[in-house]
Amino acid sequence: MSRIRGSCLKALRFATLVWVCVMPLRATGEPVFGEVFRVLQPDASPVDVRIWGDEFYQVMESLDGFTLTRDPANGLICYAQLSRDGTALVSTGLSASFPAPHSLGLQPHLRIASTAAHAQAQAARARFYPDTLAASAEHRDSFRATSPTLGNVVGLCLIVDFADDPATSYGISPGEVRAFCNDVGYTGFGNNGSVRDYYYDVSDGALTFTQFVPDAYYRAPETKLYYTDRSWPFGIRARELVLDALYALEDSGFAFDDYDANDDGVIDGISCLYAGPRHSPWGEGLWPHTWDLDFAADGVTANKYAISDMYLDTGDVQYYLRLSTFCHEVGHMMFDWPDLYDRDFDSAGVGAYCIMAGHNNYTAYTNPQEPCAYLKYLAGWSTTTVLSTPQFGLPVPAGVNAFYKYEHPTAGNEYFLIENRQQLGRDLGLPDAGLAVWHIDTLGSNDDQQMTPAQHYEVTLIQADGQWDLETNTNNGDSTDLWSAPGYSELTPYTTPDTRWWDGSNSRLYLRDISTADPMMAFAFFTGEDCNDNSIPDEEDLASGTSSDCNTNTVPDECDIDQEVSLDCNDTGIPDECELADNDCNGTGTPDDCDIAAGVSLDCQPNGSPDECELSGNDCNANAVPDDCELPGNDCN
Repeated sequence: MSRIRGSCLKALRFATLVWVCVMPLRATGEPVFGEVFRVLQPDASPVDVRIWGDEFYQVMESLDGFTLTRDPANGLICYAQLSRDGTALVSTGLSASFPAPHSLGLQPHLRIASTAAHAQAQAARARFYPDTLAASAEHRDSFRATSPTLGNVVGLCLIVDFADDPATSYGISPGEVRAFCNDVGYTGFGNNGSVRDYYYDVSDGALTFTQFVPDAYYRAPETKLYYTDRSWPFGIRARELVLDALYALEDSGFAFDDYDANDDGVIDGISCLYAGPRHSPWGEGLWPHTWDLDFAADGVTANKYAISDMYLDTGDVQYYLRLSTFCHEVGHMMFDWPDLYDRDFDSAGVGAYCIMAGHNNYTAYTNPQEPCAYLKYLAGWSTTTVLSTPQFGLPVPAGVNAFYKYEHPTAGNEYFLIENRQQLGRDLGLPDAGLAVWHIDTLGSNDDQQMTPAQHYEVTLIQADGQWDLETNTNNGDSTDLWSAPGYSELTPYTTPDTRWWDGSNSRLYLRDISTADPMMAFAFFTGEDCNDNSIPDEEDLASGTSSDCNTNTVPDECDIDQEVSLDCNDTGIPDECELADNDCNGTGTPDDCDIAAGVSLDCQPNGSPDECELSGNDCNANAVPDDCELPGNDCN
């Protein structure tokens, strides 16, 4: 069996390029936002750099801020200049292993034109999934998680090392990896719990995700340099490594069919952690990612894997097993969650408010923030109340998945979600605390920050200060993004920012009386009908006493009268039906003064009371005319 498998693997290495051309692929990876990495020059000498980007597009700078690029002639990481048209970086030929010479007059923080960056990122993605990015949005609208999102789910976590980078160099045993994946209350390497803890917490206990971890590292058949060879398209040799490890596990008699919790014939999750750092910049080699897979054993298949490193060297600080990278990739692999950062990095997407986007500091490595309400809602982890009836004091607790949803009347792809986010627990590193109001369009893309009807995010955080810092790439979030009293207690179609639909139409979503930021917040919801055109929702008119509702039909009286739902025969501003209790002596359903004014009743005295109501003891001759009206000239005695 092993010999046959080995022959197949050798053939696979030659066939891989053909496979990537014929197999529909999707790749997603971990973003970085200016973190320091130690990367290697072609001679294996280290260079400390800052990197922004993911596996499809990256910007790299020296620690003193000069932009770097790889020299195509020799593969060296060199200082860069802009091309004449500003659409490309050009190598100066001077290695980044040495300080930038002042004589070059280099400008720091160079960036190519945003249109060129977008085109490069799109082209890189198209090489991995040629079925176009539009399919991603279509898929999101008919969301179905790749693996179960509820109950007890067990995946596989492969652990591999290399002859030229053994696991013994880092002191991370298989038992430590197993604890990192599964132990309740795990604190190793400063992590806030295990991977199991993270997903148990953020799902409100709906998902218990654990992983089988082998008792020993799988030693890769090739050196690490083989898998990081940048002459091969990104991901090809990483997938080869994962398949090598899976076939070795199969040869050992492993029962893969035990890892299909929902019996759909698909293994519920395959992760791979490899020893040592990633080393390769610009999305090369073993940069963490999730990608498609074609593996079958024991009557089940695997169609996706996630791979990431166990060690990050920033030069000054070394990080080992980290929740952030692993949990981000699990989100892709298990739940098919989208990246919610801007993948050409000219905006910030949802910033530091979601595990599938960015972060603000290194503490997020070991205590990553929660998924945003949208992703929890898609996964089926939330209790979501649809807003329809105006209410005051709606409670919004933090730390639990209790959300409010406001739906578009006709378009199922567009809606609003409201949640309470506080700087506590897994959200300790958030930039702000308060109500997060999300504008969702499942057909949008977080690459599109234009905020137009045709181009806008899939998930937009309506930032309370109205500065749109995430869209303009000013920051990853700040202290004025979320909603709370006293400064940001009202959000309506007429405020700035507003709650209009993306086509500009009035959503009629009014959020008022938003409380101070607290683990238990509250707000008032109105539907925004304004029948009297005073720019105040009808519900608020009634609550404040600005308008009355004598007939209790939830519509201001003046609107009932104006719309002829009610009559106001005497022009008092009060619907007639509200004046009958003491003003309808003859039971006609019309106020007495209106009967008299219309000539329906007489008032001979006149005393404001219809004559027919004055007859009792006052009509001695029974002629239906009050006696006191007949006395003058008709009182013979």
